[in-house]
Order: sequence, then structure tokens, then C-alpha cells
Amino acid sequence: MPFAIAGKILHVDLSTKKTWSEPIPEGWTKHFIGARGINAKILWDSLKGGIDPFGPDNILIFGTGPLTGRLHQPRVAQQSLARAPRLTFT
Repeated sequence: MPFAIAGKILHVDLSTKKTWSEPIPEGWTKHFIGARGINAKILWDSLKGGIDPFGPDNILIFGTGPLTGRLHQPRVAQQSLARAPRLTFT
């Protein structure tokens, strides 16, 4: 795994107030570039059609890019936010 990837996914369930982490599955860092790619994969795998976009079954994903925290290139270190759009799953 590249040095810039932390290698973990942190889950926070606001309904049950529980947190847990898991490693990023093998190969995801090579197949999906940065936070946008990994966030899109998680969103695609986790959401089912017909959910309420504002309901508890929807998920919100925050991710950081692979260059986040690098002091030499502060402009390329960005974050990504992923969620189901309001009209996609209705």
C-alpha cells in the first residue's frame, strides 16, 4: 500500500453511537484513485434503490485524498464528500 494511504475506513453509526474501523480492501487503492474513487465504490456497494435521501438508511462519506497531509503540496491535498443525491434513488 502506498505511504500516503492510511489504509483504514472508519465507520460511525449515529443511530447506535458505535464506531469501528476496517482496512481498505486489497486492490482498492490501485483500482480507485484517491478519496473520490474509493468513496464512489463504497457508495455504490452500500446503497440500495428506493431509500429516503434524508433518512437513516442513507450514508454520508468523508474521505481525504492521497496527498492530504503533505507539506510540500498544500493545494493538491483535498477532501471528498459523497452521498446519494436527492433524485437518484427515489
